[in-house]
Amino acid sequence: MTIGRRRFLHATTAALGAACVLPAPAVAGPDKSEPHVHGLNGSKLNVHTKYNLKLRILDGPDWHLESARGSVVFFNFFATWCPPCRAETPHLIAFASAHPEVTIVAVDVQEADDKVREYRKQFGVPYPIGMDESGGFFENCGAQGFPTTFIFRPDGRLSCAYFGGGNRAAFEEELRYALDPSRDAAPS
Repeated sequence: MTIGRRRFLHATTAALGAACVLPAPAVAGPDKSEPHVHGLNGSKLNVHTKYNLKLRILDGPDWHLESARGSVVFFNFFATWCPPCRAETPHLIAFASAHPEVTIVAVDVQEADDKVREYRKQFGVPYPIGMDESGGFFENCGAQGFPTTFIFRPDGRLSCAYFGGGNRAAFEEELRYALDPSRDAAPS
């Protein structure tokens, strides 16, 4: 059993009774400059670090987070066999169509290129898909199940991290949150 399937089964068992597509909460903690984390063990995330992400893109050149500096980035870990991921994908595609200014990169964990190409064709995925063949990238980022989404602010700082499928409304709210200028204020 791969890392991804083990994590999916563990997370699914822990979240029995939860809806398949969950909206992300719009409320952050008392310090709006801090990223909000939900559905994940926040202690595994280094929220004060600027992530230096680089990965191989399916049928494309390597992708670097630094190359997206100046735009909000949605970084979505998924697996083709994951039911919540399959439910989330059409919402992410609709969001991508409405927001070409946002960089979206999906990251498939531990699956063959041909399997992911088939998924991309089936759903008509327009954004790049990174390939994490070993699962190490997933682990190093602190992801703990599928789907997991990291949202980065235009300056590269983490805005939000959450486990569970998102929908269009949740993505819109997270975009507003990532662009909120009041989050740049010094904590009181």
